[in-house]
Amino acid sequence: LMNGAEEKIKQKAAKKLNSLREKAAEKTQSAEAEIEKARKAAMKDMDAIAAEVASQAAEKIVGISTDIKDAKSVIANINKKAA
Repeated sequence: LMNGAEEKIKQKAAKKLNSLREKAAEKTQSAEAEIEKARKAAMKDMDAIAAEVASQAAEKIVGISTDIKDAKSVIANINKKAA
């Protein structure tokens, strides 16, 4: 009688533990996806800032005016090569 009750308790605990593990894994995956989304957004913002700085630097150092779209394209190409 005690062994049967003990076994039922162990099974119930194992089921709950597995359920908690599954929920934790789902939450972890969701959090990782959100972090990756935020990282990409931040990098996009950094790319825009880098392009603007590069454009202004080119104008001040070399005296040429650059199109911000061209600067963003250069930054994007640099990022692709770095990856």
